[in-house]
Amino acid sequence: MKRPRLLLAEDDEALASLLEEYLLEANYDVTLHRRGDTALEALKQDRFDLVLTDIVMPGADGLTLLRHVVHDELSDTLVILMTGYSGIENALHAVEQGAYDFVSKPFQLPEIRVRLDNASRYQQLLRSWNEITGENSAAGEAVQPSGHAVVKAYGQSLKGGY
Repeated sequence: MKRPRLLLAEDDEALASLLEEYLLEANYDVTLHRRGDTALEALKQDRFDLVLTDIVMPGADGLTLLRHVVHDELSDTLVILMTGYSGIENALHAVEQGAYDFVSKPFQLPEIRVRLDNASRYQQLLRSWNEITGENSAAGEAVQPSGHAVVKAYGQSLKGGY
């Protein structure tokens, strides 16, 4: 199995270095950006399987990266958002916008690994399903997860939807 390509966007230098080293050892092909604007350019120039991004960063925030991925109709990239500002409202808001998952800081490194591994397996299942069924294959698209199942798992959204 090929190594999942991961775009890591984190402005905290110590945390970014720690995550990069840990995830490289966990068999991820990691591209690190410490600014949101350079991470956004990388997303525009290259293809990534997963994005692990802080929400608050200089240049562009993590929600801007998420919006880019969600609105890119040819992308099956999954986004996991990290933030130091916890709360279920933030998690619901993130998944409503299309994030695959959300994690609050501080976290344990194995927690990030489990979330990324789960996202990678989910992505592989989506790709296999698309190959088997031929869904969206004519346009070269993949099914983009919406986060609706996660919102349902956590409960009703604040806007009263779902």
